[in-house]
Amino acid sequence: MVSVLLVEDDENLTKLYKTELELVGLTVSIATNGQRGLEMAKKEKPDLILLDIILPEKLGLSVLKELKGDDATESIPVVVLSNFDQGENPKKAMELGAVAFLSKQKYTPQQIAKEALAALE
Repeated sequence: MVSVLLVEDDENLTKLYKTELELVGLTVSIATNGQRGLEMAKKEKPDLILLDIILPEKLGLSVLKELKGDDATESIPVVVLSNFDQGENPKKAMELGAVAFLSKQKYTPQQIAKEALAALE
């Protein structure tokens, strides 16, 4: 089974994304804050991480930076999901090593599931 770690603090979005990701055959683990996401990534070594930027305890870009700076997690592809798709966020996420930056406003949960599959190829 291909595993995805979804790091998202919005309960409704978490349910929607989890459902769609499972429909395309992925196994989903959930972390509701950045610190927990980082811990789970190091422990579970998922095949893909979907990471929100605005999170409690540790912001997504800080999580991304730590993941990419750790030998144990640096090779895990990370797709950043955010409503904050203007300004420096997309550029910064890509510079830090994300494989994609998806706007929650422009992508449906179904499209995000398809992008998750594409990121695994």
